[in-house]
Amino acid sequence: MGTSTALWILGFQSLIDAGFERKERRGKGGGAKREKVSPSLWLASNPSKRWGELFFLFYTPFWLTICLGIIVPYKLYESFTEVEYLLLGLVSATPSFLIPLMLVGKADRNRRLSDRYWVKANIWIAIFSYVGNYF
Repeated sequence: MGTSTALWILGFQSLIDAGFERKERRGKGGGAKREKVSPSLWLASNPSKRWGELFFLFYTPFWLTICLGIIVPYKLYESFTEVEYLLLGLVSATPSFLIPLMLVGKADRNRRLSDRYWVKANIWIAIFSYVGNYF
């Protein structure tokens, strides 16, 4: 792993973990409970969802650059066969599964894989893409 990648990962992790503060909320029984609340209006207050949102936000420019910055302007798609389209899809989609598996955020360390936001989001995107492309 290169130095720039490690710095990006460290910066990404600190951005995810930053911005949470504990706030006291009154429950129905009058008892106060403390929970983490995000002051951000853009990102979710749920730490797992926030990690997923930030990951997809940071990952999007990479696959967009491949598709809209290289393939479309140079009209490479005109000569693509089914194999090239398959490879483009795998190169674009595989990191969205592998990177979160290797870089587990603090919020997801104690969660089962099926309870992590990014897993649910990826499954939904796969279903939506299948339905959108084949029906």
